[in-house]
This record gives sequence, structure tokens and C-alpha cells, in this order.
Amino acid sequence: MRIRIALTLKILGLLCLAVGIGILSLGLWPFHTLPNAVTWLDGCTGLRFGPNGTAISSGLIRPPGPGPELGAGVEFWLQPRRIWDSGTFLAFYAPEHSFCLLLRQSQTDLEIQTWRTGPGGGAPAKLYVSDVFWHEFEMSRSYWSAVLNNIVGFIPFGCCFFAWLSALRLRRAALVTVLLGTAVSVTIEILQAYRPVRDSGTTDIITNMLGTWLGLAIYRLARPLVSGRFPWFSVVVSGLSSPTGD
Repeated sequence: MRIRIALTLKILGLLCLAVGIGILSLGLWPFHTLPNAVTWLDGCTGLRFGPNGTAISSGLIRPPGPGPELGAGVEFWLQPRRIWDSGTFLAFYAPEHSFCLLLRQSQTDLEIQTWRTGPGGGAPAKLYVSDVFWHEFEMSRSYWSAVLNNIVGFIPFGCCFFAWLSALRLRRAALVTVLLGTAVSVTIEILQAYRPVRDSGTTDIITNMLGTWLGLAIYRLARPLVSGRFPWFSVVVSGLSSPTGD
């Protein structure tokens, strides 16, 4: 029996490790650079940006073919994928003047940020235009699909880690499991902020935490069925029924 219990604990630990690595990998995927979906508009001077597009120039961006050099304007039609996200969608930098200009989504607001780099540059100046993105936001099918994926993706985390920590007779295993799930979610969101192909938002943290809690709740409900089928398993996870497993 002791050998079986020790083996089960090792299996639970390895399963937790596999689930953690899997969640981190899915949260940061893809690990390669996506094609730059930027093309010139046909018949006029303009750029069309696809799902993943970046245009960077150290000088003037000239359209293909000959033509007079005229003034130009910049027009954006944007719809945020998620309303509570923040991110930069346009940035200008003039190194000869040490000047930066950023246009950002700050949740529902448009944020215009400017500052000068180098000595004496000072703090950035920020201007907010309220509720620019709120009117464009819709509870679309893709939004609810992302919410559902974030919840379901962390259910295995809550289930496996709660079983493992309870089997180790750790005090407040449920609370520790939720805190671990939240910590993993926050880590993913911080790393996603530095990846242009991924979106980072506070909504993900809330839904991931909910998924972790659902996972441990499902395990609590399923444990009597598993223990009835495999009596030795009840000995391994006996901490679930003791005060240390709450």
C-alpha cells in the first residue's frame, strides 16, 4: 500500500507539472514570428493592415511607383477585441528630436502619450479621450469564446493541483490552489504584454481564477466516485476530508 501511495503522489506531481507547462505553452503560443500582413492599398496611397501587421520606417514611407510628394493624413478604423485591454496601436519616434508619440487603447479610453527621451526629458504627458472604444465594443461570439476557453483551460490546473496539495496534507489546499492559478495567470498576462501576437487583459486573470476554482470544485464532487472505484485512492487523498484540505 505504501508503494502504491508513493507512486500515486509522484504521478500526481508529474501530472501537475505537465498541466502547468501545457498552460504556459498555450498561453504564450505561438513561439515564431507570424507573417507581416501589411500591403499597399490599390489605387490610392494607404496601407492595409491584416490581423498581424507592423510597419516600421526610419524615414518617409513612400508608395510604390512615381508620383508627386503630397501631404498625407492618418485614419484608423479600430474595433478592440476585448474592451478591458490596453495596448499601443500607433507609435512615432523622431530620434533627431528625441521625441516619442504613442496612441494607445487604455481600456475604453483613447490615450495619447508624448515625451522626450534623454537628459531633461521629464515624465510623459498623457491625454485621455473617454469612451472611444466603448461604443465600438460588442459582446461578440469571439469574446465569449475567449472567456470560455480561459475558464475551461484552467479547470485541469485546479483539479490536479488541488488533488496533489491535498494528498500532501497541505493546510488550506483550496486557497493555495486558487492563488497558484492566479499567479500563473498573472505571469502569462505579463509575458503576453511583450508579445505582439498575443493580447493581455485583466479579464483573463479573472476567468482563469474562476476556472481554477471550478477545477477544485469538480474534484471535490468527483472524489467519492473515484474513491468508490479505487479504494486505495481514498487513502492517498484523505486530506480532502480533513480540516487541512479546506
